[in-house]
Amino acid sequence: MGVVNRTEQAYYELLLANEELRVREQLVETRQQFLIGVRRKIEMGTLTVLDEQLAQAQVATAQSGPNIARNAMVLAENMLKTLLGDRWTNTVGVRLQPADPFLAVPESFDLMESWKRGLAHRADLAQLKQDVEKSEIDVKYRRNQLFPSLDLVAGYGRKGADTEQLLPPMEPRASLPSSKPARSKGVMSRWR
Repeated sequence: MGVVNRTEQAYYELLLANEELRVREQLVETRQQFLIGVRRKIEMGTLTVLDEQLAQAQVATAQSGPNIARNAMVLAENMLKTLLGDRWTNTVGVRLQPADPFLAVPESFDLMESWKRGLAHRADLAQLKQDVEKSEIDVKYRRNQLFPSLDLVAGYGRKGADTEQLLPPMEPRASLPSSKPARSKGVMSRWR
């Protein structure tokens, strides 16, 4: 389970690194478009050269971001390859691409609902409930043992069987001397 959990975590780290690289590349494009817009405004005379230098510094700062994200992506990819048991010599040029999109699913956190769910699914409380149910059955049994019991078993039988066997078109006849009486059951009683 530990390896499976670490593999799942490494997959999501690779997914996060890919998404971070995409966002940082978009940031570089946005900063470059902003710089182009600042240069146009300087030509029109609405902005100064200091605004252009500020925009150039922002572009330079944003350009370092994709390199950091690529390094993080390669590290996450190597971790996933290691956990999958892949050989390094066979996959030097192969890049892993996650198939799932990176989605942030909103979750609602309700404290009372969390407590209810926690109490309903606790293994130790479930075991205690079963112990209480068993002890209630034991109490009922012991209370029932206080009362006297009467067990009667009786039987009576009066059958006879002839040993002569006949095939279906003929009717079997039973005669008293050739039949053997069945045993009758005796009567047994017990008081407690």
